Amino acid sequence: MRKVYATVDATVLVPVSVKVETIIAANDRTDIHKAVRKWAKGQLRGEADVEINDMTVVNVNGCEDRGDWECGIREALEGNAQVTVHNVEITDSK
Repeated sequence: MRKVYATVDATVLVPVSVKVETIIAANDRTDIHKAVRKWAKGQLRGEADVEINDMTVVNVNGCEDRGDWECGIREALEGNAQVTVHNVEITDSK
């Protein structure tokens, strides 16, 4: 049996919670809540324009402390996160 070391460049999809400050330009008849939900789904809404003013990351994969974000990503990697591998460099050790 051999032990193989590999460095993997990858993208990990993990849940990230954010607080977004927005500026919404809308006419008087527009349902603002509906406009924001459509904006969040990537749908454009003709009667409202949502502009991002500021954003703060609240947590990464359930970890709220910035120092634990790496831990949250590690837990996702060891769990069932979706990972896209870009490159693998292998060093074979005997």
